[in-house]
Amino acid sequence: MSMLVVFMQLSQTRWRPHHWYLSVAVQMLIVVIGCVLLVGKMSLVVPDHTFLCRGTSPTPGSRWRSSSIHRKGKDLPERADAASMQKASEWRLKVGHAIDVLSTDLKLFGSEQMPDLSIFSEDIVFADARLPELRLQGLAAYKSIVSTLKWSLRASCDESRSEITALHAPVNGEVYMRWRLILWPKNVLASLGNNPGEPIIVEGYSRYEFDSWSGEIVKHTIDITNPPTLIMDMYKQQMGSFSWKPVGVGLGVPSRR
Repeated sequence: MSMLVVFMQLSQTRWRPHHWYLSVAVQMLIVVIGCVLLVGKMSLVVPDHTFLCRGTSPTPGSRWRSSSIHRKGKDLPERADAASMQKASEWRLKVGHAIDVLSTDLKLFGSEQMPDLSIFSEDIVFADARLPELRLQGLAAYKSIVSTLKWSLRASCDESRSEITALHAPVNGEVYMRWRLILWPKNVLASLGNNPGEPIIVEGYSRYEFDSWSGEIVKHTIDITNPPTLIMDMYKQQMGSFSWKPVGVGLGVPSRR
């Protein structure tokens, strides 16, 4: 400040006419020094041309805050984490809903009621773990094989009951479900070595693979473990006097011999 006072006194001093330009230079220098001192009292934030007064607490709605670029850079990771947590929560809810639907539909497998197919992807793949060549793709094909299997149980059995013996929590987007079918065959199956009225026990597991984003089931793999049987062979055994002729890729329809 003392230098500023000295220059101001010099600016008021009388100058000779031929030294008028020195007076102008001194006045300009005073203006520059004043600007420097003024800026020194403020904290300058260059990005986005937003400033913050030193010693002034920001108020809601005030422009005198940190730069918007700084705020955006700080908020981006928080927003990304929040979006990721919300997506994971939605995925878990969808998978939990799908497990509830599968459990309910399995108990009604022997009935005429069709399962809820809204939990499956339009590109669902059905596979037999013991016959990798048997692969059906598409929701329409999956619906056909499920309805055909349900029809075969009703046609060949007086009564059937299904139950879940084990259900594993989702791991790496997959759910394992062990199941058991208890079948009371009709008399036409007595020639197969089963005593009339004695139930047939069929056990196996289903593996459901879920899409990591949509939470839909994209693949259903089935394995009949007790007795070890291909799903197409089980069709033949359950149908008795029916034979299965393949139509398309692995999909069969019943026909009289």
